[in-house]
Amino acid sequence: MSENPYTPPATKVADPAKAAAASMPAPVLIAVVLLWVGVAFEALNWVRLIPAMNTGAVAPISLLLGLVVMIATAFLIWKVMRGRNWARIVLLILQVIVIGNLVWSMVNSHAFVYLSTEMLFTVFVRPAFTVVALVLLFGPGRAWFAPR
Repeated sequence: MSENPYTPPATKVADPAKAAAASMPAPVLIAVVLLWVGVAFEALNWVRLIPAMNTGAVAPISLLLGLVVMIATAFLIWKVMRGRNWARIVLLILQVIVIGNLVWSMVNSHAFVYLSTEMLFTVFVRPAFTVVALVLLFGPGRAWFAPR
């Protein structure tokens, strides 16, 4: 062996073997399914509102914002599936805003009296599904988000 201090090390250097991907725990899987079902409800409602936009009853910007929200939610769900803690925190913050808006609208507006059963179902089901999903994510599923 030469005494040159600039020679590369003789030890084998390699990346560590990739750990096997852990399977998603049942509470997280149930939460993710509930979140996807909520997005599906929102997508059906969005599609249902397209004819109303053509008649002028719904502003096109509201449909565009709905689409952006659905895409952002899908992104957050995907990150939750990958075990990203920040994604579940963002979902929690957004859900607090949604429920606050829903309660404020119920208290300050009598519009809920005139909504059809189908629309009431749409308005309340997705937040309910998301609340149950968040309880599962922050309760029994919290180990999925621990640093690995």
